[in-house]
Amino acid sequence: MVNVLLVEDTKMGRDCIAGYIKMSDRYNLAAAITNAGMAEMTCMRMKVDLILMDYRTENNEDGISAAEVIKRHMPKIKIIIIKSQYAGTGCTARSERLQRSK
Repeated sequence: MVNVLLVEDTKMGRDCIAGYIKMSDRYNLAAAITNAGMAEMTCMRMKVDLILMDYRTENNEDGISAAEVIKRHMPKIKIIIIKSQYAGTGCTARSERLQRSK
């Protein structure tokens, strides 16, 4: 299984994406956190293979900058930068891939 760290500050986005991960037979939700600044420490504490990182998180933290730091220290972790958008009141999060770290 691929261990996924989800970094998303909005509750609706976090719950929606986490739900999709939990339904998968291929992916395991290792953790879901709200700010990019805690992502590196979370990766040090648990095995993470993939990070789904919101480009802008809680406290206006920059997910792309956090991804660069993580890749420098933990180059084997794959990172996908995401952006969640919502329409209406239902869970209609549309995650768009903006940039994939090399």
